[in-house]
Amino acid sequence: MNSHTSTTFPPTTRIRSIPAPSIGDLKAQLDGISGKVLTETLRDLERDGLVTRHVYAEVPPRVEYELTELGFTLYEPLLALCRWAEEHIAEVLINRQAYDAR
Repeated sequence: MNSHTSTTFPPTTRIRSIPAPSIGDLKAQLDGISGKVLTETLRDLERDGLVTRHVYAEVPPRVEYELTELGFTLYEPLLALCRWAEEHIAEVLINRQAYDAR
């Protein structure tokens, strides 16, 4: 994966919903990610075979993303990682402050 690897996990854990979310739905669920970075990340995930992209010939155009079978194999490990991050964010922030104060 390229330089967008660090932003790959949140979109992957959000794509599981049915019906498949649109890029607008994903962007609304993710704080602090630009449309450009989200689009690049989704294209990387598509290239890696983790998501499929469905384009609908509508006005305005509609694009939806869906996890592939391979993408679903990452869902549980990524969910566990997200849970760990949520449980330990306070400790991580304290450690960052201590490090930055040096």
